[in-house]
Formats: sequence, C-alpha cells, structure tokens
Amino acid sequence: MENYEVPKDENLDELLNDPQVWEEAKKAEAEGPDGKSAAKLAMAGFARAATDPSEIQKTMALANDPEAMAQAQRLMQDPDFKAEMNQILHKPEFQQAMERAKNMFTDLMADPEKVAQLQEMMANPEKMQEMQQQYASMFGGVPPGAEAAPISDAPAKKKKTRRGGKKHKKKGQQTEEGEEAAEGAEAAETST
Repeated sequence: MENYEVPKDENLDELLNDPQVWEEAKKAEAEGPDGKSAAKLAMAGFARAATDPSEIQKTMALANDPEAMAQAQRLMQDPDFKAEMNQILHKPEFQQAMERAKNMFTDLMADPEKVAQLQEMMANPEKMQEMQQQYASMFGGVPPGAEAAPISDAPAKKKKTRRGGKKHKKKGQQTEEGEEAAEGAEAAETST
C-alpha cells in the first residue's frame, strides 16, 4: 500500500472502489508494521504503560490472545525489529532509566510494607490504578485532570512596554515599597 501512487487524474471515489487498493490494504494490515516501526511502537507502548494503568491491563489481555502472541513471535524473528531494539536498548538514556527502575524495585522489595501494598494492588484493579497514578505523578507523568508541565525551563522574554517610555519596577521592588508604605501608614496611625 505504501508504494501505491494515486494517479493525479483519478477521482477519489474511483480509487476507493478499486479492489486492488483494498487487497493491498488488507495485506498490509495483516502483515502489521515493519520491524523498525514495530520496535518504536513497542517502546512507546512501554512508556504509556508506565503512566497509564489501562495500558498495562490491555497488554495483559493480549497475552491471552493467541493471534496477538503469534504476531509477537513473528516480530521477534524479524531482523529489522531485532536491530532496532538492539539500538534502543544500548542507548545511554535507556540504560540509565533501566538502572533507576532496578534501584527503585530493589528498594521497594526491601520494605515489607511496600511489598504488602504491591500485593494488594495486584489483587485489586482500582487500587492498582490509584497507585500507578501516584507513581506517574512522582516520576514525571501527568496525573489525570492535571495540567501538563511547561515545555521549557527557559525564562520567558520580557516584553517591552509602551507606557511613555518609563521603566517599571520589578515585582520584588513593588512589594518591598508597598510594605514600607504600609508600615509607615501604621506608624502614623499609632502616633496620632
């Protein structure tokens, strides 16, 4: 389907009614993504699963689907998939993330109270969702209903004002002067 070019003079309706187009689309869908794309999709799925409990539940459900498991086995044998996964797994960022996860897991297993909480979470889907949201908020995920983090830590550029060319005082100076004026007014009231 990727190699199919739409003739410029052909009508969209005619194209959609072409059985060859539909056959190629079905074939591409049955084959699934190529190995390189599948590896990237898998890593994106792992990232989503780290912050969204429903993704983990969907993945666990796929383990019981023989068709999905057969497709996963085919992907594991794809040389492009293996090469892309090898590149991803050897990136320093990935290695550091895995080391942090390993350390967190080791710390978690050393605390019997946390192990009990983990067992309770695994037995109760609602509790699991609640804890995953807590961990997501702790480790950079955006909890449901929250605003996203700013894109950049860089300070915003100051806008030039058009108020007669006067420079305005910085916010900190305004509050200090306001406090001094308030103290002066209080002192004047108490002396009268």
